[in-house]
Amino acid sequence: MKEITKSDIDLKSPIKILDLSTWMDGGSILLHCGNKLNQEFKIEFQQNMIIDMEKYDRLPGRIYLNNELVKDQSELENSVIKGLEKAEFDIVYSEKKFKRMDKKLLNEKLEYVKSNKYIFNNKLITNKLNKKSI
Repeated sequence: MKEITKSDIDLKSPIKILDLSTWMDGGSILLHCGNKLNQEFKIEFQQNMIIDMEKYDRLPGRIYLNNELVKDQSELENSVIKGLEKAEFDIVYSEKKFKRMDKKLLNEKLEYVKSNKYIFNNKLITNKLNKKSI
């Protein structure tokens, strides 16, 4: 599976989250984002509850930028994380509780990708992929 380490998206430009969608697959979220340079892009955090890859076309727990797998522990992944930590929600909510829920969902994903569990799970998944390719 090809991983990207560079992008034309300027992730240092302040990010605005325009929409947040959740999937019923164990926790994936999709962020529709924009920045001050008028670049629009999607950041997807894959669910990390089920690490059995046979059930999904994307790697569990990983970040995708515009549908491309971001290399784990890369400078690009770090830029995505740092950009989202400072991101503003630019969504009109009918109630404040929905904004709090979206922020909580995003914070959970950011904490996971900064955790030792993330590193451990990625090694497990990589080992599974390597065994399949033999």
